[in-house]
Amino acid sequence: IEQAREWQAWLGPASLDMSDAQLTQFITCATTITDLYDTDGRERALSAALQVILGETTLEDVGAAEQRAYAAYVHACDATTGALVVERANNRPIANLAAMAGVTRQTVYKRLTPNKEQR
Repeated sequence: IEQAREWQAWLGPASLDMSDAQLTQFITCATTITDLYDTDGRERALSAALQVILGETTLEDVGAAEQRAYAAYVHACDATTGALVVERANNRPIANLAAMAGVTRQTVYKRLTPNKEQR
């Protein structure tokens, strides 16, 4: 019962518009999400779960958003790799490249090492 009150407090006024079945489903899912996440991402996962339960979005919608974000990430990585190649050809040290790109030195080494299976 205490856990239900905590989740109702998290939901705020939204809990007043939820059916008992929706509230029960959210509490069950929120407990699972809390077990899956320490902190980073938990609020986004809880928010998405609530939106799906309320019918405001679907798994297909959030899945498509993830695919678009992943494609953008891959394109950004490719662009960064191209820039790393240029700057390394200009004899910049790996540590400087990493700092400039905002990545780790390990990432720079990985990006600059030929291995088609990694990409």
